[in-house]
Amino acid sequence: ITKLKKCDKRQNVINDLQEKSKRNDLKGIWKTIKLASNISPTGNPQTNNISSVLDANKFNEHFTNIGPTLQSKIPTHENVSYADFLSPTATDAKMYSFDVVLESSVCDFIKSIENNKSVFSCIPIKIFKA
Repeated sequence: ITKLKKCDKRQNVINDLQEKSKRNDLKGIWKTIKLASNISPTGNPQTNNISSVLDANKFNEHFTNIGPTLQSKIPTHENVSYADFLSPTATDAKMYSFDVVLESSVCDFIKSIENNKSVFSCIPIKIFKA
């Protein structure tokens, strides 16, 4: 009997949603969804369905414990630094060296920019080309 009631209730909800969809009654559709999911019109769970609150608590507990659970499974090693896992850094000489930029290279680059473009989004390129 309980199974028949659930099937009947499900079919009634489906029929109600289809009817309201045909009328484009969005407010009615959401009202039906809230009633079917046992949520009161104010958005708070109804008090007669405590199991959904318990399930939500289990859900929250699961996701709040993911980090600590994973951390406990990671092996710890003595005398290991985070820097050991980084790629080798470039030498200081390479890091702080600059390539020579010629004036002619800059002029050629500016000439290659189309006239309908702007620099710094407010200066027309024609000013630079002048």
